[in-house]
Amino acid sequence: MKFSYNPALRNARIPGEETIRSQYFKNETAVISDGMMYCAATVDVSGWGPSNGQVFTYKENQRYFLLLAAGSAITSGLTQHSTTAVSSSRLLTDYGAKGSTGLSSTVRKRLIKAHAILMILAWFFFVPTAVMFARFLRASWPTMKPGGLLIWFHVHRTFNTIAILLSIASFICILTANSWEWTGPGSQSSDWGKKHTMVGIFALCLCWIQPFVSAMR
Repeated sequence: MKFSYNPALRNARIPGEETIRSQYFKNETAVISDGMMYCAATVDVSGWGPSNGQVFTYKENQRYFLLLAAGSAITSGLTQHSTTAVSSSRLLTDYGAKGSTGLSSTVRKRLIKAHAILMILAWFFFVPTAVMFARFLRASWPTMKPGGLLIWFHVHRTFNTIAILLSIASFICILTANSWEWTGPGSQSSDWGKKHTMVGIFALCLCWIQPFVSAMR
């Protein structure tokens, strides 16, 4: 067992962790059985001084997540995990708590991919096409007026509507993948993740306000 912490999405060893570990962990055991590695220890959770916030300190009223990571072992140690799972948040004293164990890593990855694909389709195909028809093709097909409207307007309106629907679906996908938790400023997300969240919300607001702007013309 080693002491490390996670600055953003990286993992780093805590300086002097050997000393901390010797006083933090007691009764350590490790067994390999049937191709599985099992580790156990008694952990002191009272903290390691006020100046080292990298070491876990138990707080009675704090809700925690149980994280699970699984990966392969090699001769020199453990490889980067390939499977992850997370429990619902709960108090550590709530031994009888039951609830969802969260999405599997496979489902979460699929939702994130769906979020990306839907956004790419919305912003790099449907929105540009709608703009192109409104900007350059107004004079095309002047005699064709389905429903009394020119072709360019039908395409412009339809493609913008599809883009809005795709952005809503994409937004729901990423919220579901992140368990409907805030990932912007003030969260535990990486710096890039916080910026991505804010840029995304700004873009979505601009997208969703367009129908109201059009209705007010």
